[in-house]
Amino acid sequence: MHNYRYRGVRKKRGEVESRALARLTFRIDSKHLRELDDYANSQGMTNSFLLRHLVIRFLETQRKQAAFPTNGEAP
Repeated sequence: MHNYRYRGVRKKRGEVESRALARLTFRIDSKHLRELDDYANSQGMTNSFLLRHLVIRFLETQRKQAAFPTNGEAP
């Protein structure tokens, strides 16, 4: 998985480029939240870490599919 800790990178003397994470809020029903909590806890991770991983994996899959579109036929 990815390392999502805050990192600051020095550009010029005294100037720091921030790579801090942005905040995202969304709604989820209580049944799915309990399932998410149970899974994250059983894996020793936070909900935030798990959700970031899933969103990134989704975006990477979409990017790959756009780069190599298929016409639905197996080679």
